[in-house]
Amino acid sequence: MDPDTTSRPLPLKSSPLGDAIPVIVGVTGHRDLLENDLPMIRGKVSAALESLERLTRNSPRMLLSALAEGADQLVAEAALERGWQVVAVLPMPLDDFMADFATEAAKRQFRGLLERCVDVKALDPSPRLDHDISNHRDQQYGDARKAANERLGVLADLAKEKQCK
Repeated sequence: MDPDTTSRPLPLKSSPLGDAIPVIVGVTGHRDLLENDLPMIRGKVSAALESLERLTRNSPRMLLSALAEGADQLVAEAALERGWQVVAVLPMPLDDFMADFATEAAKRQFRGLLERCVDVKALDPSPRLDHDISNHRDQQYGDARKAANERLGVLADLAKEKQCK
């Protein structure tokens, strides 16, 4: 190796983010949040996002979320209100995913959040089942969680924050 090249800085490629390194946060959690718990959960989410913002003042912030009902949407709404970019990582093609929303109001809520996302990624259906998964739909949700987790700096798991119905 040429000794002159070891001390030279590597050329950096141009990035739409400028010089800043983004902070990427993912969220996963329960769908069936209890109405009485929502103010407490919103407060904790807001405090967590604010804490991350203080620690990463000069970095763009991005949230990865499947935008499922419940925790996913609650965190996405809070992040959007604070000016974060949100990327939807859908566990399956959009038309299939829409079937998981039981009411028209839930579908409208999802579509409204989806429109505010900077990007949408829908995973292809998984051709196989893991040994501990009993159906393809559960597998697809697990695959979305894994795909997001591979790209994260922080994972907010609201499943441990509350009791479910």
